[in-house]
Amino acid sequence: MKTITYLVAVTLLFVGEFGFSQINEKNYAEVVTEVSAENKISIGGYVTSVGSLLDNVEVLVYQNNKIVEHFNSSNLGEFEFDITTNNYYTVEFKRNGFFSKRIIIDTFTESFEVSEKMNIEFSVDLIKEEDLNGIDADVLDFPICKYEFDEKNEGFNFVMDFVENRYDEIQDLFKQKKNLDKINKKRGVIFS
Repeated sequence: MKTITYLVAVTLLFVGEFGFSQINEKNYAEVVTEVSAENKISIGGYVTSVGSLLDNVEVLVYQNNKIVEHFNSSNLGEFEFDITTNNYYTVEFKRNGFFSKRIIIDTFTESFEVSEKMNIEFSVDLIKEEDLNGIDADVLDFPICKYEFDEKNEGFNFVMDFVENRYDEIQDLFKQKKNLDKINKKRGVIFS
């Protein structure tokens, strides 16, 4: 068994839920749990904006709506962390001046036994807030993508219907912005 250490804020009040805990010098609870390598899934990728790598993006990993990991992407926009099977996760990517993006990862496997460490890799492209200035962008508050286990292929894949619906909603935002810009241009109104 390999020991994995998670840092979680004391104020989250789930200290002790996973096992032994103690308070360290940064007022965080150090929660230690035993996890076998067989049920670990490695998540990794890059954060970009319009194709350019974004550094220092805040990454929050929620397990069943509780923060289990919190860190910033590298200076090359890289992120990497491990999760376990048979849980629900939401991963949130945040940076000032950009809309946050969330991804759902469903690691439940019904009849497949994970016997070695698996990987999920993806890139996340954040949208600048200024790119949608004047548009109600509440649709971006919801997860953009969902990954789940595909027993046929014995691996994790994104759910195509979910992704296609979300893509269409986001494209509608950019169409609204384009139309608003045309109207404002005719009126002589400038949004910057």
